[in-house]
Amino acid sequence: MKGTSTQRVVLITGAGGNLGAAVTRRFLTGGAAVAALDTRPFDFGPFGVEPSADPVLAIQARIDSEATADRVAKETLDRFGRIDGLVHLIGGWGGKPVVETTLDDWQRQFAINLTPAFLMVRAVLPEMIARGAGRIVCVASRTVFQPVPKKSAYTAAKAGLVAFAASVAAEVKEAGVTCNCVVPSVIDTPQNRTAMPQADPARWVTPERLAEVIHFLCSENAGDVTGAAIPVYGRL
Repeated sequence: MKGTSTQRVVLITGAGGNLGAAVTRRFLTGGAAVAALDTRPFDFGPFGVEPSADPVLAIQARIDSEATADRVAKETLDRFGRIDGLVHLIGGWGGKPVVETTLDDWQRQFAINLTPAFLMVRAVLPEMIARGAGRIVCVASRTVFQPVPKKSAYTAAKAGLVAFAASVAAEVKEAGVTCNCVVPSVIDTPQNRTAMPQADPARWVTPERLAEVIHFLCSENAGDVTGAAIPVYGRL
């Protein structure tokens, strides 16, 4: 089944997480066709969507190779005919003091937080460039601009993501494609509430608020915004 000519098609990676669920819901309620990728089978049932009857596609994959990223892009294109937006949410938090960080620790943070973005952006760009339109949004971290202890590898990987997105933006702006990062502080998730029981989650960023910013950056109205790292800090 192909999306209609006016229906926007958005590929969301990491759709099974807390932020992924909020982003998926926002695009579905906004009328988009959604390809939702996660490492586990993605269930559209909680969103009130029947995969057999609605413009959705669930993709199970781990973005750890060129072949996998290319396959995900191809599956989305085969189903919907185009990709208007890539929302790349894959990533992971972690870290140790620098003196305790092994080379494996360092490389793992880049493998989680930077390499999948490169692979997915590269996979979707040819179709976007050929069509002369596209929106790409990645998720960085406030630690890039306000570093904290014991997160050097994570921060370096997220800083690389910001630089990568800005470089892509400069490269494809004449083709009508934008590429931006959102930069959240602490996201209000059950896991973060458990990890920081003394904190005030009312000051954090909700997944739904962050999803609104991402939704805007994938819209036609955001065509003049590219190469940006947009802070979404809540009240922290």
